[in-house]
Amino acid sequence: MKASGGCLCGEVRYELDGEPIFQGHCHCVDCQKATGTGHVSVLALPSDCVKVTGRTGSYAVMADSGMPYTRFFCVNCGSLVFGEPASMPGVRTVTAGTLDNVSLFQPQMVVYAKDRPAWDKIDSGLPEFETMPPRG
Repeated sequence: MKASGGCLCGEVRYELDGEPIFQGHCHCVDCQKATGTGHVSVLALPSDCVKVTGRTGSYAVMADSGMPYTRFFCVNCGSLVFGEPASMPGVRTVTAGTLDNVSLFQPQMVVYAKDRPAWDKIDSGLPEFETMPPRG
């Protein structure tokens, strides 16, 4: 996949050049708080396939894995652009809504379905996991 994207004001831009490891929606409480809605939609790619330019700030939370998940946002407009889960070294998650062509996002799963608000409806045809699925 070759794609580009960035934040609302254009300060932070990125280029993607590689195949996503996975694409999906996360309903965990941390993602709800970070986005101000019922879930976040992300593409996960190898870190070296995600080239970012511009000034970002970061905020880390302790994930259920017991390891930090660091979210990166534009210091100017506040857009959440990408994340780095310490439990998945060498992986970056890119927020799907920041893609220049959002139709490139092809969700494959829903995680943390146990935390989904009743008002946040996602395509029921996707596989759902109560927490994170086992990695294999």
